[in-house]
Amino acid sequence: MFPKIDQLITQLLLNYDSIPKERRVVLNDLASKIRSELSVEKSLNLLFVCTHNSRRSHMGQIWGTIAARYFDLPLLSYSAGTEITALHPNVIQMLMNEGFEIKSERNELNSVIHISYESGASVSCFSKLIDDVHNPKDNFIALMMCTDAESNCPFVPGAISRVGIPFNDPKSFDGSSQVMKAYSATMVEIGIQILYLFNQIKNDEK
Repeated sequence: MFPKIDQLITQLLLNYDSIPKERRVVLNDLASKIRSELSVEKSLNLLFVCTHNSRRSHMGQIWGTIAARYFDLPLLSYSAGTEITALHPNVIQMLMNEGFEIKSERNELNSVIHISYESGASVSCFSKLIDDVHNPKDNFIALMMCTDAESNCPFVPGAISRVGIPFNDPKSFDGSSQVMKAYSATMVEIGIQILYLFNQIKNDEK
């Protein structure tokens, strides 16, 4: 891991107490579902879903990829939306601030953005629908990252399970002086909960 990201992970691992009790119950139940699937399958896919696939779902995909690497778990993370937009520039700027390296394939609205968290390892992010060819068609659990996607997408074709873990949208801070602080706070909150989830899966494997 890049040093700044490794330091961030170390900090987040010490903040599990910030997870509300109600959310912890959901995450523990999700960890049980994942362990059950991994007892049968060699690997499992996680699909992080929000309406525009522009902010929270990408943060989930990034943390899912990092947590799988950190805890050495056979889990692959993807993201999708109910609409196609683009990875928001504020997310890209926030990731750069946090120590990620960013490369874009093209200079267009919905470019593929490669987000590196260590040398030779990156997450490829761009806005896409759930049924996009880059996303799994089966052997996946859908994680609904916003209340809109959860209510407007009650059924996810091919999903083993569909679990709601909504987070507040930092979009409301766009254009304000607090925008980067808000995006970073959302990234941290998602990171704490994904690391907690993967830690539960790993610990109960032993």
